[in-house]
Amino acid sequence: MGKEQLSRVFEFLSVNKIAFTLMGYPMSYIEFCGTLFYLWSVWLMVRRRMLTWPVGIVSVLLYAALFYQIRLYSDALEQIYYLFASVYGWRRWRATRESTNGAQHIVVGYSSARAIISGVLITLALSVALGALVANVHELFPALFPEKYNAPQNSDQTLRW
Repeated sequence: MGKEQLSRVFEFLSVNKIAFTLMGYPMSYIEFCGTLFYLWSVWLMVRRRMLTWPVGIVSVLLYAALFYQIRLYSDALEQIYYLFASVYGWRRWRATRESTNGAQHIVVGYSSARAIISGVLITLALSVALGALVANVHELFPALFPEKYNAPQNSDQTLRW
């Protein structure tokens, strides 16, 4: 792929490249494509198709690029978790299918109480650590994150339940 084609791809994936406006909301191509890939991945998952994993990975990468561009760094970093979880799930699904001689049946099981508690504690610890990191990521890694993260500035921008 030459520089000109690569430049076109980056231009297409810019949040400033608007596909259409829906009810006053400008929908960029990257957000629209990410949403389409995500919905396709969910549809494939319901049908227990292995293609759900690579399609989901494309969605994760598109959303990571989108969140990075609009300076939602914590959401962009969260996509890294989804990427690893998708790769892990894809590998596990493939191993399960191969071990049952290519049968379409996928075995689903429950985690032990110990695994659930460990998972919750690890998630809480990582949440606190990553929250502190993201709040200062622009100072720690200015080459990667040139601007401060984008956070709601007033109560009008926050969700109310």
